[in-house]
Amino acid sequence: MARAIDLLLSRTAGAALVLGGLFGWLEATRPPRTVIQELDRELGWVILPSQSHFDRHLKVPEVINQWGFRGKEWAPEPAAGVTRIAILGSSMTYGSSVQFEDLYTSRVESLLSAAGERVEVLNCGVQGYTISQAVKCYELKVRALRPHIVVYALADQDVKFAESHGVPPRGDLRPWITRTEFYRRTQYEWQDKLKKAAPENPKPGWLAAQQTEKLLKTNDLLANNPFAPDLMPLWEEAARQLERFREAVRADGASFVVTVLPQRPQALNPQFVGPELVVRKALTGKDGAHYVDAIRPIQEALTPLREKLRAASPSESGAIYRNAGEAHGKDLYQVDDRNDLGHFAERGMEVIAAALAQGLRPMVKASSAR
Repeated sequence: MARAIDLLLSRTAGAALVLGGLFGWLEATRPPRTVIQELDRELGWVILPSQSHFDRHLKVPEVINQWGFRGKEWAPEPAAGVTRIAILGSSMTYGSSVQFEDLYTSRVESLLSAAGERVEVLNCGVQGYTISQAVKCYELKVRALRPHIVVYALADQDVKFAESHGVPPRGDLRPWITRTEFYRRTQYEWQDKLKKAAPENPKPGWLAAQQTEKLLKTNDLLANNPFAPDLMPLWEEAARQLERFREAVRADGASFVVTVLPQRPQALNPQFVGPELVVRKALTGKDGAHYVDAIRPIQEALTPLREKLRAASPSESGAIYRNAGEAHGKDLYQVDDRNDLGHFAERGMEVIAAALAQGLRPMVKASSAR
């Protein structure tokens, strides 16, 4: 009997060692996780606060503060005599794969400070947010930080208004579970243990196939023709959301600024003017609303490349700019051997920051004078 017990214990210990070694190897070889997001009833998804992970493309550490946004910690109230600027947007503002100090939001703060202005710039970008999500994010989270100037950085992809998380099937308990206090407490208090199991950029199983197809179709239309008939309802909704955004910011006594961040196909194609026209029309004649042009500086920086592409294929129109190849524009945009990642590289961030800082400085001066 004793020998049988000893044999069982030795085999159990051996199996435990083997399993422990296997799990250790899997953990050591697992690709680094990106910043973890969780489903949210109001916003679709939010970034979990107080975490630090590595980006999947360039292995850049990304630190999330207690407010659930990228960067250093912020005081609840702006310091006396300091103009607080909150910049909202999607992944082009969040700045995937770029060091925090090289983000255009960080550079705007540095440029304005070097010009003698006392400012604090908050990066409130969240990957994948549409205009409607950005408006809700301001209303639910950012307005509590009391910014003096609110900037919305629109990317053409942000006009997508398809339902983000669909309708869960009857009997699916996951939406209810993610809203419980127990779920949230375990996410925050036992975070180190649960990070490996928590979903990153969650995509619920109830996202219908037709919704995915609609998003893909919208992407294709946006890349080629911003005024296609199928897109007009989206642009009209975008204008309504911008007005809602402006009214919310104005009610808080802050200035509202919109800029358009062109992705690479749009920056290369001078005929792609849809987003700017929609924004200008939505803001014209509205109190407390301002537009800062970031499209022209990017297009000017790409002029030599655009002329080269035209000379190579003079018969082509917008399509050549969309399919220019991975090497073109990579000093301004992140492009690797397999993908056009769509986000700004460090040089692109620098160009955007210079344009935005120049446009914001008069508003900063007016704010500090009050």
